[in-house]
Amino acid sequence: IMMPFGILTRVSDVLRMSKHQNLVMQVPRRLLGGTILSPTDHSKLDLRNRSNKYQVEQMATSAVKKMVADTSSQTLTWRDVQEWIAKEPFYQVQDIRNSFDLALKKKETELDAPVVESEIVELMRGCLNTYDRTSIAFETIEDGAGSLIDALELFRRRGINLTHIESRPSVLEPTYSFFVSIEGTLQDGNVRELVNDLIRHTKNVTLMGTEEVPWFPRKISDIDVFCHRTLDAGSELEADHPGFSDGKYRERRRIICENAHRHKFGEPIPKVDYVEEEIQTWGIVFDKLRPLTEKHACKEYLEVVPELYHECGFHRDNIPQLQDISEYLQSKTGFLVRPVSGLLSSRDFLNGLAFKVFFSTQYIRHHSKPLYTPEPDVCHEILGHVPLFANPEFAAFSQEIGLASIGASDEQIEQLARVYWLSQIKNYANLKTSTLIY
Repeated sequence: IMMPFGILTRVSDVLRMSKHQNLVMQVPRRLLGGTILSPTDHSKLDLRNRSNKYQVEQMATSAVKKMVADTSSQTLTWRDVQEWIAKEPFYQVQDIRNSFDLALKKKETELDAPVVESEIVELMRGCLNTYDRTSIAFETIEDGAGSLIDALELFRRRGINLTHIESRPSVLEPTYSFFVSIEGTLQDGNVRELVNDLIRHTKNVTLMGTEEVPWFPRKISDIDVFCHRTLDAGSELEADHPGFSDGKYRERRRIICENAHRHKFGEPIPKVDYVEEEIQTWGIVFDKLRPLTEKHACKEYLEVVPELYHECGFHRDNIPQLQDISEYLQSKTGFLVRPVSGLLSSRDFLNGLAFKVFFSTQYIRHHSKPLYTPEPDVCHEILGHVPLFANPEFAAFSQEIGLASIGASDEQIEQLARVYWLSQIKNYANLKTSTLIY
């Protein structure tokens, strides 16, 4: 069962074994946090004396009481709840606000309907309950068809509910690795007994912890929640942007960005009818880069280019449509393209990779400076990033980094982003050495 969750994969193993561009990388095992347990040290677990579930209940109840006191209306609606949350500083923390945005989005058709306090408490409890779960990674001792059944029996015996599970063949050994999320914390006796069972009957047990986990997409459609949350660019331009004073150009970008904002998972990507001026800008960039990529790009990049010409309309007088590119990548590696209106945060971008989603803008740089852009544009995305996502090894590497970003801390996200972007920079070059180590 393949489901992105927690810090799911030992990236060091994946990267160390990667054959892509003869890349050899060492990532410390503690890069992604967690505690490696053994039969001799499991007594050192942090058995905290507080109940996460009780804390969430208290937070939800207190929040609703304060909401009722702050709201002048005698009858509350979901719109009142939405407006109150938007004003409270605590709920502006990114990960908490995202949870509420997702929950309230499901109630868009009933925002003005009356709601009772118990319903609000239930919503608050669900959005705040990022604490009451534990993540565990472990490996089976032997290979075999019954390894999954044997592992799940340990959970059933202790009455533990699984909320997420992923199983996959181990990279280094003929065994299976499991990454699970369970209901409960180490304060619960049955959870502690489960950990003891896993230590006795499996190997490489890694306790990921029970601290607050940042919001992350649980399913691919959840990506719609953060796609509009760009750091810069889009239709709002800085004063030093080449197109800042060009009203026509800014209006054009605004329209393209609105299409990206409205896009939902499962819908066809909006087509952009590029005008002559935009196609000329693309052509200048295309002509400049083509001889350079033929001379310097890695073989994985160059192997894909002929297919892109044929399948996606890669030509100097035609800007490819993201829908065509997405269908092509899906047929090659399972990756999809999702339109966005600007630069995403590292967390959001990497989370998308976990679901095999690559984000791309559709607007193009200003015609006055065709060989310069202060932010990612369609030339940057399509001519720079897209080709390598058609390479199976690079696509798998990208997803592994994405999986590791799910639920990671801000510090871990920064580390993962460095690993990913530095790997891409090195891999674009046609290096003469047989092995690259850093």
